[in-house]
Amino acid sequence: MVLDSIAGRDTARLVIAGNTAREADPGLVETTAARIQEQAGAPPRRPGAFTQLLDLAFPFTLYEQGPLLAHGVGGLTVTTAGDRRSASFADTPARVNGGRLAQVGRSTQQLLRALDQGAELVQGTSSYVYLGARVIRGWAIQLVLIAALLPFVIATIDLFARCRRRRVPIAPALRSYRSRLAFWVWVGVVFQLFALVGVWPRGAPLPVAPQSVAAGTGRCSAYSGSRLLPPLVGWSHGRAWPRDGAPRSTTSSRATLPHCWRSASSGSWWWPRTRTP
Repeated sequence: MVLDSIAGRDTARLVIAGNTAREADPGLVETTAARIQEQAGAPPRRPGAFTQLLDLAFPFTLYEQGPLLAHGVGGLTVTTAGDRRSASFADTPARVNGGRLAQVGRSTQQLLRALDQGAELVQGTSSYVYLGARVIRGWAIQLVLIAALLPFVIATIDLFARCRRRRVPIAPALRSYRSRLAFWVWVGVVFQLFALVGVWPRGAPLPVAPQSVAAGTGRCSAYSGSRLLPPLVGWSHGRAWPRDGAPRSTTSSRATLPHCWRSASSGSWWWPRTRTP
């Protein structure tokens, strides 16, 4: 259990998201909420259902329960701050709420006693979403997402059947998708090359504090590496996949030029619009 910024003026809040799509066991979360409600007279704040879905799809947190959940250890944070904590140098004695500090302290003490008496509360991690008083497990959400794909699959099969009955050629469309897939494969290869060269910032797979110096230095190196991507992609796009669809001779000098230009004023790369038949 992580206590962070617990003497603010707002009511207590539970942070259950982590750096992976796993959260503490619902028993631990409910027990913590019950202990806080006993002392504060109101249940603690929790993220909404939509926010929990986003946390499962894009797991990210700035609090210290993230590494615990990543290793399968059930953990959560009790705080009175928001998703982004205030800087430590902004804490002054005048901003400390003594009543809130006492409420969270007594709640934590009672929670520790409950954990000592009931070992079943200290379990591993799982994926779920709180929808009011109900808990929807992660496997149920996955089944709903799979069921949502069934209409698309049925419509796609029916579309292929209609095209076959009406003798509509499908090979050109498949070749178009193949060319686009090859283009994005090439983009992935370029990004992997940047990683091998050392353009992207390296470090522990943990979120960087927004107020730290490291949050600004990595952004500059990543931006400088991304400046090299447009000419490389444009060169490959102009040689292997011409936008106008016309065959291009390998002996022509035009085939070796990148299919993009650089603005002299802004220094940015851009591709012109071409009319396709």
